[in-house]
Amino acid sequence: MLVEDQTAVVEFLSSPAAHGGEPVENVETHASIVFLAGRRAWKLKRAVRYDYLDFSTADRRRLMCEAELRLNQRTAPHLYHRVVAVTRGADGTLALGGAGIAVDWVIEMTRFDQDELFDRLAAREQLGVELMRPLAAAIARLHAGATRRTDHGGLAGMTWVVEGNAADFARQPVGVFDADECQRVTADSRAAIEGHGSLLETRRAAGFVRECHGDLHLRNIVRFDGVPTLFDGVEFNDEISCVDVMYDLAFLLMDLWRRRLPTHANAVFNGYLAETTDLDALGLLPLFLSCRAAVRAKTGAASAALQPDPERRAEHLRSAREYLTMAQALLHPPPPRLVAIGGLSGCGKSTLAFAMAPTLGAVPGAVVVRSDEVRKQLCGVGPLD
Repeated sequence: MLVEDQTAVVEFLSSPAAHGGEPVENVETHASIVFLAGRRAWKLKRAVRYDYLDFSTADRRRLMCEAELRLNQRTAPHLYHRVVAVTRGADGTLALGGAGIAVDWVIEMTRFDQDELFDRLAAREQLGVELMRPLAAAIARLHAGATRRTDHGGLAGMTWVVEGNAADFARQPVGVFDADECQRVTADSRAAIEGHGSLLETRRAAGFVRECHGDLHLRNIVRFDGVPTLFDGVEFNDEISCVDVMYDLAFLLMDLWRRRLPTHANAVFNGYLAETTDLDALGLLPLFLSCRAAVRAKTGAASAALQPDPERRAEHLRSAREYLTMAQALLHPPPPRLVAIGGLSGCGKSTLAFAMAPTLGAVPGAVVVRSDEVRKQLCGVGPLD
């Protein structure tokens, strides 16, 4: 819901005169406008208020810009530089960081090649599986250094997610989703929360709920200077960003699986477990993955409603319904299975294991446990030493 007129600021930032004569390209979302000019990107938060986000005043936008800068400099300090005021001089003209009165605020960022976004690489079938292990390491580093938030997450946090999804499903017009399927997803999610409530609470108390990324899907990862880089983490709602670390990772795993990249998903999964040894969370993955798919289902339906083009609207609706079906399937994983691979040194046991892992068991496939790696971990030796 738009609550303040930013027309003058948008026109100013869209003008090459604001950027030393550089041509300007705008990238718009429901919550922000990014102005791309030369080697810089300037992100303006829209003056909007939703039930989960409040950018309604200039002061709120300044605070949220500062929060976004702080959170995203953890993973992308080379992309996020500073918060800059849009000022109005005595003569009424606007400037970036001028001496006049601040009327709005933007984040100054380094501009990157949009074709290096992971979702675009995946769409072109150019997302190399060799990027998954360094991506897993980057996520593990973020989680290891993230502030612990025992005031969020746990049983109440996942209940908030499931009940929010249920309410949004109920608000959809007739025919968008199958009502029985929505009810099954909600009922089975509630049952999963009830069955795993003690584990959710144990992990919250133990510090596994942290100030995470919150929106960890392929569109918020870019290959920058050859390195997987996380950006655009959630600053506007602690309920979304302060979550169990495995729930944070689950968004990426679900996204990769949905794009029919099971080998990539399994590589990230095993890479993250190798970095963190967080095996206690595995029983929660079906619930976490399902909730992520359900969220994408409801947001996909919302996007469809905003599409004026009938073909695009039908495409968004089809995708949303597939996410809902996926959410239900993820709650019912196959029985666990143990596969042992033996053989002489150097015969390819690990190669075979990693090739089989994406096809075994629940999404995102099997955990690969290697005896030589376990021995090195026990001795405090690096896996390649």
